[in-house]
Amino acid sequence: MAFLVRESIRLAESIGVKFIKDGPSIPLGLLQAFEAGKVVIFCGAGVSRRCGLPGFKGLVTSVCKHLTRQMEPDEQQLFAEKSFDGALGLIENRIGKPPLRRAVRQALELNEDSDFSTHQALLKLAISKEGHLRLVTTNFDKAFLKADFSGKPEFDYAPYLPVPGHGWSSVVHLHGGFGNERERADESLVLTSADFGRAYITEGWASRFLSELFRRAGAILFVGYSVSDPAIRYIVDAFAADRAGREA
Repeated sequence: MAFLVRESIRLAESIGVKFIKDGPSIPLGLLQAFEAGKVVIFCGAGVSRRCGLPGFKGLVTSVCKHLTRQMEPDEQQLFAEKSFDGALGLIENRIGKPPLRRAVRQALELNEDSDFSTHQALLKLAISKEGHLRLVTTNFDKAFLKADFSGKPEFDYAPYLPVPGHGWSSVVHLHGGFGNERERADESLVLTSADFGRAYITEGWASRFLSELFRRAGAILFVGYSVSDPAIRYIVDAFAADRAGREA
């Protein structure tokens, strides 16, 4: 009987609900988590496509255009292997940090008439039953800052991140962001392979935040990511390590 109950629950949670014809099938378990106010929205570069901004691959190409330089053979090889953070790391080693970061800002600059409707909708979805805003993004751009939203959301920028507990209510730029007004904020952007190493390994503030988030969140909805995104590699590794630690 216990097995039948567990199997019935598993099947119920796998059933999807469609709100529009030919639309996506939304798992019932996710809808229940939304109803309970236990979902954290986790956003990648795809959510800013409607604003005209590129993904990580397009960012590397755009940065090279702004720098008016061709990729060196070793940079091109990493780019072809979809190691975009590695390619940017080699470029930064050769031209220096400030020029590369300036080029990234130029490549991700938003137009005044950009469409922020996706960001507005995600901000609304990220409000819990208690009125807490719980949204995490690995994007650098200011789209969530510029989106039309009732009230004035709080923003936290790496490496100064909140504890994702009961009282957390903000948009967290896990990899830093252009809305950060701290001095030398661009140096905190998690952009190159060395930056990822510091954020997730040597200094570890990103992995600590994720570890607490995975432990405390009822459900996490990833939006706007692709499997080639280097952020996903690190996030999945952090999630796997956290689960292994709890099951040991």
